[in-house]
Amino acid sequence: MTFGKHSAVLAAFRQHFVKTGEFDVRWSRKYERIMSHRHSSDYDIFTSIEKEQAIADLEDSREFVQEVEQWLRKKKYL
Repeated sequence: MTFGKHSAVLAAFRQHFVKTGEFDVRWSRKYERIMSHRHSSDYDIFTSIEKEQAIADLEDSREFVQEVEQWLRKKKYL
C-alpha cells in the first residue's frame, strides 16, 4: 500500500485494522489527534502546542509503536 496523505493512511488503518478488530479504535483516535497537533504546529503560525500536550503525544506515539511491534511479533512478521 502507498499513500500520499496522512488522512489516507488513517482511513486505511481504520478500514484494515480497526474495523477488523486487529487494533483498538483508541489507536486511530490517538493517531488522528497527534497528526492534527503536528499539522497545526507545522503550518499554523498562530497555534502552538503546550509542552504537556507534546509530552502526551510523544508517549502515545511510543505506546502505539510498541502495540504495532507486539502485533507484528504475534503475526510472526518480526
